[in-house]
Amino acid sequence: MLARWCLFRVELGAGLIKIRGDRAWRDLTALDFHHETQPLPGPLSWHAHRAPRWWHRVEVAGNHVTQLVVPFAFFAPQPVASWAGAAVVLTQLWLVVTGNFAWLNWLTVVLGLSLVSDGSWAVVGGWFGLGASAGPAAGAAPDGAGGLGGPVAQVVVVVAVTALLLVLSRRRRATSSRGGS
Repeated sequence: MLARWCLFRVELGAGLIKIRGDRAWRDLTALDFHHETQPLPGPLSWHAHRAPRWWHRVEVAGNHVTQLVVPFAFFAPQPVASWAGAAVVLTQLWLVVTGNFAWLNWLTVVLGLSLVSDGSWAVVGGWFGLGASAGPAAGAAPDGAGGLGGPVAQVVVVVAVTALLLVLSRRRRATSSRGGS
């Protein structure tokens, strides 16, 4: 419950700051310039900046929904909480790809993943051929402590995505230093 409360505060707080503090977020124009001016551009920030204006409006509106409406679903019963967690994770991963706020995105991803129920993880695992056995094995980890949605799996996913972004970032830097685009 503490993780849900923390995620609720992070997401709702970020949404309220945007709505109250900057007219560009209220009129849906903030991402017309954000990708270009952010402090930590990612490997795809250049492309995100050049997206059509209508797409930037969709991004801002989606961000408002994810940060101002979805957090209230964190406290709903399953599967609503799982869907809310997935929405936050997808939004944060989009932020990581188009530019990031370093550790804050990854902390929010881990908190969002904690909302996803074990049953939802089993369904997702089935899509990738990682189906679970029919019942819990003797001596198995307690519910939520291991398996596809456990903390170890979450750390592995965060490390793998971080490594991928580092490789993409280095490749882009190497290309741009040779005069490529």
